[in-house]
Amino acid sequence: MRLYLYKNKTNVKEYSVRLVERLLGQYMVDDPALADYVLVSICDVTGVGDIVKARAHGRPVIAGGMISEYPLLNELADYVWHGEIYGFRDALDAATPVPDMASITSRDKRDLVIDQRIAWRENPIVRVGARAMYYYVAKGCPVRCKYCYIGNVRKYQTVPEARYRKALRAAGKNLMPIAAYNPYGVPAGANVGETLLKRYVAGEGATRAKMIRSGVEFVTPDLSRNLAKGVTIDDVNEALARSKAEGTKMILYHIAGVETQDAIDDFFSSVATDYATTPAVSIVYTYIDPQPFTPFIDFDLRRKVTGIDTKRVYRIVSERNKRFRVMPLAGPEKSTVRTLLARATSEEDYRLVKSLAKLRHDEMLERIDGRTDLMGCAGLEEICARPRKAIAPAYWRISDAA
Repeated sequence: MRLYLYKNKTNVKEYSVRLVERLLGQYMVDDPALADYVLVSICDVTGVGDIVKARAHGRPVIAGGMISEYPLLNELADYVWHGEIYGFRDALDAATPVPDMASITSRDKRDLVIDQRIAWRENPIVRVGARAMYYYVAKGCPVRCKYCYIGNVRKYQTVPEARYRKALRAAGKNLMPIAAYNPYGVPAGANVGETLLKRYVAGEGATRAKMIRSGVEFVTPDLSRNLAKGVTIDDVNEALARSKAEGTKMILYHIAGVETQDAIDDFFSSVATDYATTPAVSIVYTYIDPQPFTPFIDFDLRRKVTGIDTKRVYRIVSERNKRFRVMPLAGPEKSTVRTLLARATSEEDYRLVKSLAKLRHDEMLERIDGRTDLMGCAGLEEICARPRKAIAPAYWRISDAA
């Protein structure tokens, strides 16, 4: 079996691509004309066009990657591998024909079996750039926020602690754990670390880290508790106090689209007063992107709250606290296109969404009026009533082995 890995200018250094090259090295060729199959790793739905580009090599395309369970990948590629790369490598070693692999799907074979085994001992530390050293630490997440794809589509697994500690000794403060949730916390003095804000205010890890990143998501207490991690304004204020005492910058992520401007304004009107300008606290807003396998799977896009004014948020919060910066918020169109791509189940749907990409949010909704499969039908109240449990698209046949 000879394989060619299609890469673009941005993913060439990604950990997933480097891992594929490492584990499948004996099968890889540098010339697609010599390959039996072309591989494409898709980690973001906006990159599905790479599958179309890879098809230009005239070889069958096998897609995979973090969003491999999005139906659209199965429609654009000849085959899709679902799960970790180790199982694919083992199937190649066993000379299993690609169509016969248990975790391979195609347009005519939609039985979804995700190969979730991770061979932790085979994972390298990968240096990207001058300092950052990436290491695969966990997959999935025990919190299972209702908007989060990776926390719902995959089971939670972590690297054995002994291996993590070994990687930490090798990389030190430059370690960049690849994990939606890292159970081992942020190392002391880390350059950058991601943590739950409640763990941070409880004093768990990240001692004198240069920067931490954390999700606040929603500002309404009921929604924060029901949909996400239950972060409150009190948690934010306690985090502000700790980060100032230790000189740690913070980036706090929020989700727009389900809460009103008034609710957002009220939240930021309650941050602790501080007229120091450092260490900086950056607020990053993105619009909700309802994804497959989450309780948000069929959120009605007509109910997305648009027009959120982050400049107004900055004016409000900066009157109380000079440490804050509020990043510009892209319009809702970007997230709407992402959602429509995630709901697409045919090449025709893909072409339709591509034709809508330059329209305003309300114009997109006008064009898909009557397409409940693309528009969605569930309101926030219904989603709040759902358990934190994966909801698979009807496109797939789910095997008991999945």
